[in-house]
Amino acid sequence: MTISVVIPAYNSAATLPAAIESALYQTRPPEEIIVVDDGSNDTTKAVIERYGPRVRYICQSNSGPSAARNRGTKVASGDWIAYLDADDEWHADKLRLQELAVRSRPEVALVYTGGRSIGPNYAREYYIEAPRIWPRLRYGNFITPSAVMLRRQAWLEIGGFNEKLLGVEDWDLWVRLRSKYPFVGVAEPLTICKNTVGSLSSDPERMLRGMELMREETLLAGLPPWRKPIWNRRIHATQFMHAAEMVRQVSSARERRYLLRSLWEWPLPSLFPRRYLALLRNSIGMRRYRALSKAIFTRAG
Repeated sequence: MTISVVIPAYNSAATLPAAIESALYQTRPPEEIIVVDDGSNDTTKAVIERYGPRVRYICQSNSGPSAARNRGTKVASGDWIAYLDADDEWHADKLRLQELAVRSRPEVALVYTGGRSIGPNYAREYYIEAPRIWPRLRYGNFITPSAVMLRRQAWLEIGGFNEKLLGVEDWDLWVRLRSKYPFVGVAEPLTICKNTVGSLSSDPERMLRGMELMREETLLAGLPPWRKPIWNRRIHATQFMHAAEMVRQVSSARERRYLLRSLWEWPLPSLFPRRYLALLRNSIGMRRYRALSKAIFTRAG
């Protein structure tokens, strides 16, 4: 089993060293590390050159992360591809534990890990067990690219990332892969994802537009006609909830608007009951919300 690491990078000089070094110093080192410079105009190239032959440098005109990941995967020599975004990092045991998971389940096409998401004012861990991933992937992306190691042959068979999509290209690929092959997960939070204001992953409108582009051909594919309207509403409800979480620190009014749209699409509390608490907090303010929560727990005790 051989592993190639593919890192797409665009104007990533500030964060790229930490990403590269987290790949270099794995307890199970990869056979190669490929950084695809997606037309950067900062010092990204100079940063990569400092690592010499340990890191393979590829440059292309600016075409987006999908094209960069596709380019790196096409030229990679490994049987397995581990993706790492230039502003993310890995725990030192990530590749070792993923390899063990694959060896225990040789039929899988993708192995992912738990992660720790870090934003301007929050940090949270996340993981969904592999048996619960499908069909939940139809209405939400619960796997970040940096947590993924996939079989290159399966990637070739499925056609790679859709380069017409921006912001949801990973979600689209995971759904297409999972509809054909099994996945396995590693629960430990081995992937550290840093979400910054202004990044592609923090743009809710781009995410919502991408969701609409892939909805019919990918997210609803294979469902009987009578089930499509139900899944369509669940998809929209989930994405509006994610949009609300993206703008929570930026605009209270936008968060409330997205939450209300989410509840309109799917008001039942069986789908993400935290939406109701988020709307309550948004409506009465954090201070009153905390006071109310304290009063409720005190009375309950």
